[in-house]
Amino acid sequence: MENMEFTTKERILLVNQYRILAALYPDEKESYERKEEILRRGYVAHYNGLEEWWGEEVSEARSEIVTNVLLLYDDLQQAPEADKAGIPPFYLRFQGFSANEESDLYEYLLFYLDRYFGPKYTNLREPGQDMNSHVPMLRVYNPMLAVYDKFRGDQRFLGRKLTRAEILEILKVGYQKSEELQAL
Repeated sequence: MENMEFTTKERILLVNQYRILAALYPDEKESYERKEEILRRGYVAHYNGLEEWWGEEVSEARSEIVTNVLLLYDDLQQAPEADKAGIPPFYLRFQGFSANEESDLYEYLLFYLDRYFGPKYTNLREPGQDMNSHVPMLRVYNPMLAVYDKFRGDQRFLGRKLTRAEILEILKVGYQKSEELQAL
């Protein structure tokens, strides 16, 4: 994160906010008082420590990756059971994102599922699933999205479910190294 800078007016406003927070949250009072002192006294070297709980911005493009992957897997789940027959369930199940290597996508996914859209995608999350894939998934999802977008862009797709051929085309491009899937 780049070095933070504040105008005197911003420092005054933040000092007052930290004083209010210290009064509202006694368990965190010491932390808020320390931050208030850093700002009040102008200890520039410690400004970056003020955002210890502050995350990096997640761009609209990165957010759209998450929502598009959710749409893809929702459509895979909604496909007729007969069209999914014989396809190993692992490949049809949304794996999430890597909390370590795709942390912005992982954190946005949790926000989107737990706090923003909640009930819409309950079919994508198994009970107790933390959505941490433990391996980077963009290399799997990006090719799948390219094929899926081709189907979604077709006007004939509106109002219908994915076919078996479409499901297999989407999954095979994402999981190219899976001999099990490629054999279908």
